[in-house]
Amino acid sequence: MIEHVYRRCTLAHDDGEVFVATCDEIIKEKVESFGGKAIMTPVSIERPALRVAEACKSLKLRDDDLIAVVQGDEPLIHPYDIRKGIKELADDENIFCTNLCSTMKEEEWIDRDEVKVVSNLQGHAIYLSRSPIPSNAKITDTPITKQLGVFFFRYKNLISFQSLKRTPLEISEDIEILRAIEHGHIVKMTKINGTCVSVDNPKQHKQVEYLMKQDSVWPKYRIDSKK
Repeated sequence: MIEHVYRRCTLAHDDGEVFVATCDEIIKEKVESFGGKAIMTPVSIERPALRVAEACKSLKLRDDDLIAVVQGDEPLIHPYDIRKGIKELADDENIFCTNLCSTMKEEEWIDRDEVKVVSNLQGHAIYLSRSPIPSNAKITDTPITKQLGVFFFRYKNLISFQSLKRTPLEISEDIEILRAIEHGHIVKMTKINGTCVSVDNPKQHKQVEYLMKQDSVWPKYRIDSKK
């Protein structure tokens, strides 16, 4: 699964550098076995963006360099959507970070593994929750939207995010990006066309294996779909 995510990231930007931030030697060895780059980080880091922030410190990055944080459980992420998130961040200096999102089905709306998001009219995230929000979406025409595990930061903002103290809602919901919102930063939600299935449980793993066979990106790098 890590290899799927890695290779899709390499297709997103010809000039970009791709690496896996990990605290696990087994993952590091696996990444290096298919020719990828891995950067080891402390096991004490619990959040994906914070792990990437720590890994980035070993690179010679400029403050305005753009960083895409793609979680390892997003094997169906499309390179175009990564480019879209990067562009939205690059086009607006006022945005602290961007976060991909997509529409969801009702069964996902009630699934606590799925993070739901509500945004204002400018597309800025107001709140994220594992509970079904907005609460009356089932009986209205209000769109229901889920967060994807794909974030985009300028390097200076990623390091700033790393320095922020943990916040009550972040802890309560167990959602990393709430830390930025609670500290008053603008998180722009970038909606992708269609939907994307992450792998949080065995059922989703089987679903992704099925969808991979019909996926338009997979033939461009072609690996064993069970990896």
